[in-house]
Amino acid sequence: MKSIEGSYLLCACGLFGFCGIHRFYLGKPVTGLIWLLTYGLFGVGQIIDIFLIPSMVEAQNLKLNPSRGTSLDSDLNSRTFKKVSTSSDIFGQINKLIERLDEGVNQLISNLINSNNQTKQQILSLIASRSEATRNELVLALKKEPKVIDRLLTQMQCEELIEVGNRDRDGAIVYRVIV
Repeated sequence: MKSIEGSYLLCACGLFGFCGIHRFYLGKPVTGLIWLLTYGLFGVGQIIDIFLIPSMVEAQNLKLNPSRGTSLDSDLNSRTFKKVSTSSDIFGQINKLIERLDEGVNQLISNLINSNNQTKQQILSLIASRSEATRNELVLALKKEPKVIDRLLTQMQCEELIEVGNRDRDGAIVYRVIV
């Protein structure tokens, strides 16, 4: 029979860098190894396990002595399986949350790239219509932050879409489309 106190004591070994020892004790060697190699899933898994240890101990004890839960206390048996499914539900919810965050980040990056490409096209159109344009003219015409325009102008120079020069009449720095 496994004890909750012993499991918590082994879980406390995580404070000294030995995370996951309690999972080996509770018959979960694969996740124990993962916890050991990742410092308890970077501490997050170790903290979650503090709440899951009682249900993991009960599940392991039922596995070691199945008659304990069926003949003596059917309520304990059903409660244990509810707790075990709740712990897996927690990890499932965490995985779903990570997937949604990943999708959100990918969508944000996609939107940013599309926005940058549209702004680049607007810059090229504006410069082509005027034959040349200054940075400030582009900022005012496109209503974008100067930092955004500067970054895009630098990218466009590297992509050899535009070139930098000086205007003859006043020496202002201007951008021209490379043809």
